[in-house]
Amino acid sequence: MGHSDAAYPSGRACRVALAIAVISASLAAPPAVIMLLLLAAGGGFLALSQLKSLSADLARAKLQAGAEAASRIVAEAETRLAMKQLQVVGDKAPFLVAFLDPNFIFRFANSAHVLWFQRAMDEIIGKPINALVDPTVAADYLEAMEAALATDLPQTIFHERSWVGRSKSVELSLVAQLDDGGRLEGYCLTARDAPEEALRQQTLHLASRRDPLTGLCNRTSFIERLKQSLGIADFEATLLTVAFLDIDHFKQVNDRFGHDVGDQLLKELGRRMKAVLRPADTVARLDGDKIGLIMRFKAPDDVRTVGSRLLQRMRDPFIIGEHRILATASIGFAIAVPGDTIPSLLMRVDTALDEVKGTGRNDMIHAEVPDRPLSTMHDLTCQ
Repeated sequence: MGHSDAAYPSGRACRVALAIAVISASLAAPPAVIMLLLLAAGGGFLALSQLKSLSADLARAKLQAGAEAASRIVAEAETRLAMKQLQVVGDKAPFLVAFLDPNFIFRFANSAHVLWFQRAMDEIIGKPINALVDPTVAADYLEAMEAALATDLPQTIFHERSWVGRSKSVELSLVAQLDDGGRLEGYCLTARDAPEEALRQQTLHLASRRDPLTGLCNRTSFIERLKQSLGIADFEATLLTVAFLDIDHFKQVNDRFGHDVGDQLLKELGRRMKAVLRPADTVARLDGDKIGLIMRFKAPDDVRTVGSRLLQRMRDPFIIGEHRILATASIGFAIAVPGDTIPSLLMRVDTALDEVKGTGRNDMIHAEVPDRPLSTMHDLTCQ
């Protein structure tokens, strides 16, 4: 074959160029020398213009790789410096400062954690929070973190901690950290001894927002959380879903077994609902046997899947003392849409619940999306 400027097929040319680059790097020989060796071995001919082009491409690739490597090295050095500076500042704080990743694993902790957990720092960093604290306390932490993410608001919890033979009240604050795209990066955590006044105020606050029988949120807390959720709702990314659940024929349970048994059934109902739902979801006793739920989902099918699980858990027998009680429930739910208010959304949920009760109970119904602007709907008052 004679010399020609005609190029090989592109795929073949790429393979030849790759071979030249690899062999050149391995032998520390100029690409032109490697090309001559290939030609001598019967590999065929390339035009001189192509050889120059391939050599230029290789040079550019080396420069780009070098620049990227240098950039990465600089970025890693800057990160190490920032972490060192953060560590120095954090270690001077007389309280706990930490950062946990989205999987609740410690990625940063100041030196106060060593005394707090009675562990070396390398036994803290890289460990999940439930490996370091009591399971009950860990559950409170995880619930607060989920709530911080769900509401985009700081969360504060209090708990008792045994310390040198006595009990201490601890105030823990959590904030969800998001990147510029709104994706979760992790959680910032601080903890300190709880001031007596703050502890007293927190106790009063919780008492005013908890149902005394079941320990669930009450109506006041339910409305507050729904207001927060509507205020920050991203209707394109998540489905903010509100549901009402009623125990079917609950009055008959009270009439037959007594109110004490009915109260125990309500407590067990609350535990079952929380077992099905996630920590960030809200379970509230609104009144009597009416339970309110606030949930978030990615897809409509997720709503029905969780609803089916709730109904199935209700069908499991309730064992209360010597009684084995079979019960079912009715669920009405609605997905919030832009323009929804608390009254308009709850009205649709109530309508759905009434509909399922009127069609046989022991089922769930999804409220229809309104066919007219919500701003024109009558502004109902939450009862």
